[in-house]
Amino acid sequence: MVNKNKIVEEVKLFCETVTIRGISRIVKSKQNFVAFTWSLVVMVCSGVLAWQLQSLIVNYFNYPFMTTITEQSEEPVFPTVTVCNLNPILMAKPEYTDILSWSQHLKNVMEATIKTDYDTLMKNVSELSKHDAEDLIKDLESPGGYFSNFPLRNLLDDSDSDTNLIMNYSFNGWDWMRYEPNVTLRSQWDSNYYKCYEIDVRKEEKGSVRSMSLILYINNFPSVVMPGLYQFGGLTSKATGVRIKAHYPGTRGDMKNGLSLSPGTESTFYIQMINRTRLHSPYNKEDCTDQNNFSPDETGHLYSREDCIEYCLQQQVVDQCNCVSIDHLFLKAQLEKVYYKSCGNMSNIGGDYNGPQNASLYYGNGNKLLPDIVKLLTCQKKALQIKSSPCLKKCSAPCSEIRYDYQGLYASWPDVTQHLSVYKSYVKNGMYKTIHPDLFKSYEDLANQKSNGTMNDTEIIKKLNELTLIKKNFLQVNIVFESNKPLLIEDKEMITPETMLSSIGGSLSLWLGITIMTLAELVEFIFNLIFVAFHEKTEKKIQPNQR
Repeated sequence: MVNKNKIVEEVKLFCETVTIRGISRIVKSKQNFVAFTWSLVVMVCSGVLAWQLQSLIVNYFNYPFMTTITEQSEEPVFPTVTVCNLNPILMAKPEYTDILSWSQHLKNVMEATIKTDYDTLMKNVSELSKHDAEDLIKDLESPGGYFSNFPLRNLLDDSDSDTNLIMNYSFNGWDWMRYEPNVTLRSQWDSNYYKCYEIDVRKEEKGSVRSMSLILYINNFPSVVMPGLYQFGGLTSKATGVRIKAHYPGTRGDMKNGLSLSPGTESTFYIQMINRTRLHSPYNKEDCTDQNNFSPDETGHLYSREDCIEYCLQQQVVDQCNCVSIDHLFLKAQLEKVYYKSCGNMSNIGGDYNGPQNASLYYGNGNKLLPDIVKLLTCQKKALQIKSSPCLKKCSAPCSEIRYDYQGLYASWPDVTQHLSVYKSYVKNGMYKTIHPDLFKSYEDLANQKSNGTMNDTEIIKKLNELTLIKKNFLQVNIVFESNKPLLIEDKEMITPETMLSSIGGSLSLWLGITIMTLAELVEFIFNLIFVAFHEKTEKKIQPNQR
């Protein structure tokens, strides 16, 4: 039998000497009231300590984080700027419009809408209502519906560097003096705006540029009135002007998130370079990816979540419909898999189809060919239902990325006194093949009268105020670094293992005075109890008469 008295003595000795505050007072107290008071205090402190420790542990495993913003001393990198015409039809080349004009395309779609036997169509295409069928055919009135009539291979190869949109550009250094860096202009296919242009400064000079100014021309001479009712929504803007995006060099300009600017304005954007870093799971519930690049064989661009989602959605269309959606990004491998076929292209429906010029024959064939294309469009629509798509989960935000925040100021441009100057610089000299001087003949007449002195300035300004072609076709964009110090927006753990250990130690010390030395005392106490029990058993086994 274990000697209980020795155990009690050992426990009493531990309570009298342990550094846990209040325990020794309870044991040593000679008065019951004092002992009760200390017992109550120890119980309350123990309860508060248990609650605080539980809160600390729960909070730690919720993985909270904070976001800090600090200035960096490194040089900011001037962005690549991508510009698109909001009306891509105005940018279409004659080699397309001569084959199938925009007006003929709209006429084809209108005739298809009128001639279609929707009852028969709904029988051929399951799970399709008449309203949905009308919407699908009506959607073909979009620029995407027009360009889908042409072979995708031709559209993608249409990458000449003619600056049909960017008329002029200039740069300033950090000292605000004029700076002339090496500039690259690239034509880029965009799924929503057909042909866009990138303007980029050579890598070695990006840190020396503070501002850039652009003169843009949108060829705002539409020739066709859209039929029917206004189609609200959609992926492409229906405004007049340009879509512009400033993005980090090497990334693709996501024009869906770009800014729309109207002609006749001077837009000044004060930009700030942002270095954004994120934490991995479990701090970030959606996690982030350390992937910096897509495969060069696929896109040649740095990774972005938006692009990843686009390619993922496109893959769903490819897998389910055996065609590509012209309204979304596509990889070369995806195009090759479907033999460069878009879901809205009539050339892939009729076996004897021989070009866009015969599109009206196929749009008007409501018995066979139109149902076939509606099947593809229905399939495409279902495949692009992003709510049921795994693409949002598959494509994580990058753990590290660089973007540009901005604030914009806008003013009417140009001043009426500058209209003739703009005309002489960009219209009269005939340098730009998309600008037809004949359309601006009124300005030529005023310029001649100014030169000949046959009309005074007051009369000329009065006439210029009545003309609108310069304001309807030109705009100026200024992009200026607000500061030479980029901002670092960084996610940090709020509770690291070190701070967690410190918090636990602080709570133990605050409420009961428990420290690491207290743990040593506890270990010693347990050792003494074991020793007492073991020593007692040994003494019983070795009796005096056995010695």
